[in-house]
Amino acid sequence: MPLNIAQLISYKIPPRVIDIWREQGLTELLPLQESALIETNYLRGSNLVVFAPTSSGKTFIGESVSVRVLFEQRRVIYLVPTKALAEEKFREMSALFVPLGFRVVIATSERPEADELVAQGKFDLLVAVYEKMKSYLVAHPQILAQVGLIITDELQMLGDQSRGDVVDIVLSKIRQSPYNPQIIGLSATLGDAQYIAEWLDAELLNFHKRPVELREGVYNLEDGVFYYRCFNSGEEGEEPLTSPFKTALAVNSQPLYREALQYLTRKLAEDKGEQVLIFVPTKTMSRQWALELAQQSSLPEAQQVLSELSLYEESYSRDALLSTLKHSIAFHNADLSWDLRELIEDAYDSGLIKVLFSTTTLGQGVNLTGRNVINVHQMIVADEWSGEFGFVPLTRQRFRNQGGRSARFARTTDFGRSILIGANRAEVERLLNYYIYGELESTSPPLENKALEKYVVDLVATGAFSTQEKIKDFFFSTYTGTRHWQEKSKRTKVETKIEKAIRQCIDSELIRKNEENEYSPSGIGEVVAIKGIQPLTALRFKKWVEEIIDKNLQPDVLEVLLIVSFTPDAGEFPLFCSYRERRANVYPAEIKRYLLERGRMRESLERLIAPGSGLSVTDIVAMKKTLLLTDWVSSEHSTPEIEKKYQVLTGTIRHLGMHYNWLVQSLAQISSALHASEQITRFLNHLAERLSCGVDEAGVALARLRVSGLSRTYIFNLVREGFDSPEAIANIKDIETLKRLMPSKVAEELITTAKSVVFGKKEGKFAQQKIYTGRGRSIPSTKTKKIPKRKKSTPKPKEQESPLLIIDHKEPGIVWFYGKRLSLTPLPYRLLVLLAEKAERGATYTEIDEYVWTDTKVERQQISAHKSALIKAFARVIGQKRAKKLIETRSGFGLILQLPASRIEIRK
Repeated sequence: MPLNIAQLISYKIPPRVIDIWREQGLTELLPLQESALIETNYLRGSNLVVFAPTSSGKTFIGESVSVRVLFEQRRVIYLVPTKALAEEKFREMSALFVPLGFRVVIATSERPEADELVAQGKFDLLVAVYEKMKSYLVAHPQILAQVGLIITDELQMLGDQSRGDVVDIVLSKIRQSPYNPQIIGLSATLGDAQYIAEWLDAELLNFHKRPVELREGVYNLEDGVFYYRCFNSGEEGEEPLTSPFKTALAVNSQPLYREALQYLTRKLAEDKGEQVLIFVPTKTMSRQWALELAQQSSLPEAQQVLSELSLYEESYSRDALLSTLKHSIAFHNADLSWDLRELIEDAYDSGLIKVLFSTTTLGQGVNLTGRNVINVHQMIVADEWSGEFGFVPLTRQRFRNQGGRSARFARTTDFGRSILIGANRAEVERLLNYYIYGELESTSPPLENKALEKYVVDLVATGAFSTQEKIKDFFFSTYTGTRHWQEKSKRTKVETKIEKAIRQCIDSELIRKNEENEYSPSGIGEVVAIKGIQPLTALRFKKWVEEIIDKNLQPDVLEVLLIVSFTPDAGEFPLFCSYRERRANVYPAEIKRYLLERGRMRESLERLIAPGSGLSVTDIVAMKKTLLLTDWVSSEHSTPEIEKKYQVLTGTIRHLGMHYNWLVQSLAQISSALHASEQITRFLNHLAERLSCGVDEAGVALARLRVSGLSRTYIFNLVREGFDSPEAIANIKDIETLKRLMPSKVAEELITTAKSVVFGKKEGKFAQQKIYTGRGRSIPSTKTKKIPKRKKSTPKPKEQESPLLIIDHKEPGIVWFYGKRLSLTPLPYRLLVLLAEKAERGATYTEIDEYVWTDTKVERQQISAHKSALIKAFARVIGQKRAKKLIETRSGFGLILQLPASRIEIRK
């Protein structure tokens, strides 16, 4: 019998926490959660590595141990690999811990407000991406002094060749710190779980069961059959999915493979009515394949999503989505802006989108699911030797991660499918042997082939590694060092490499050595360590700043961007440049003309744009980035114009802007270290801020409001009309003035936010700390006293005698709630129908079992999960606080819908 959460009191979990879990729908523990409690000592302070399938309940392990640590007055840090996952975990942790009075803060490159809070120690639980944590361990190494727990999520990132080095360095520093915080590692796929657990001095919980069965296998085009093995039981089976498609010629050509994939997708989505999530290697494929499928599909339009999408800034991606969503099909990739990504995620999560094509932007832990995941068995990676991107076979680990998005707990009770496509029986057998029966790949040593100079600077800047021996000891204590550098001959080679890196850092004046052979960072070395830039980037910045100071020049936007674009760090951001663009020689000519017209051409700049040895492709791409971002921070060019001119989509432009935001901030810090004038440093910091949001100087004040949907186009419109500050917005008498410049929803949120900010400034003592949750929402810190309540952007609906809830059986899955149309997935919808029919009296757990799951006995926690899904849907209309009160859980009985029967209409 599952363990009831009330029994957690014996583990010193406070009753108030248990009450919140109950309110969120958690009443009983899943098998993984029980195993962690019973088989490990994680609630008694032991380190733990959890290797368990997606949706098995790993997050609860992090939550429960966080409760213990926080109530002991120590802090918690929750580390994740991506900004999207950070936002998701931040919302989850805020929902649990903010009501308990704890301060929850999120730290990503797009959340700079966290830096000051972290520096001042004004947090209880910090959700941070690994790169931010690496920076904090240099700038504020004392951060660990009050930390009792480190949760490291998606631990398989340790083996990622592009970012695993950061994970290795961060975890190694934490392990070597004198504060000895508890470490909890969570991973869905991990090839070397035992070795990693030993490295972290942790217990290992290797759990191999999913709450919902997953069929992993290969669909054979020749006979239309899906050959699979069940993840939990290991049973093998065959499931006819379609009639035969084509002969063995099918998958060897991409057009034919694409045709086959679309054929299977249509059968699953249209004939079976099931959601499908398709992982493809590239952004272009995700967009193009979605457009092609929409032309063939008979799926109905996603009307609710289309209505909301029309409010977003015009762009190529938005227009493409408007086309695909006419058939409930969408795509998700890095070319989409963050607000568009969240819209697509929410719509797919609620069942409004039936087919979603995605790159790996959804493969890293974000909680979206469908009955089916189709995996294209190729992926794009950068070659370690040349750095060029190319197609390689999908890894087993990536296949497991992507397939784990299928049939997550509380979305379905029987099974999901993770599908590969094979042309014939021979290919089916080959794919089965490799992906289904093969062992996961070993975790690659992330520091193995990396230059060590920037890590040396990082260690010295921390202050704890001031000698050559300490630096060497650290490198050999990393995961890479303990797992791959212990053999004597290998160790000797690595020691030589470390010594060479130290000498180069000294020669480059990034670190200094005193008479006692102890190292300390230079001013520029501190910037390299804190900002994480490459030493060569820092040296090029240094040279430019010294020239500006020597010649008494003022910086210029294009010139700054040009200098940044020719650094190694800028070069790591890939940007496509066609053969036609390279041959036309437009970018060098435009930059040269700009510099000559403004009298800014100098020998150092001329060597960049017209080197005597000729321009390389890398040089031309650098100049394309320079001009693109110069237009991006100018009000003279609309977003669609920039997309068309440079053939780059908005999402990529925004990501490029954020990348340069980081680099220009680094340049500003180096200019400060070299004693450049305050005017220069201020200009650079201001430019960095503009790059992150794509506005000119006049638009910065409005961009700082961080209003969801307030695009650069709307900001330009406001500035043009004279509304260039929060004060100007707050003093608008008629909101219709704003609604003429932007959608009503954005205008209402803008004026509410502006008034909140302005009134806060006027009151002085009411300067409210906000914890941002994304999409314009915020949670006021419960630690701040005497804070006026902020008006909610969603007004409370007026309760009239007309029905508050309308259910029409002719439209299954659609309900009308307070006059708003809501779309629900099948099981939450059936639960709501039953509760509506049993209004005021309530439905027992037995009745719910029999009505919602007609032929399956389910766990009590699954009922609670569907209750949570209904509350989430209601909250979109009436807010979270009121929504939570609508469905009451009565212990030992069941659920009661807290609406009068007279206000519910059920149409047969």
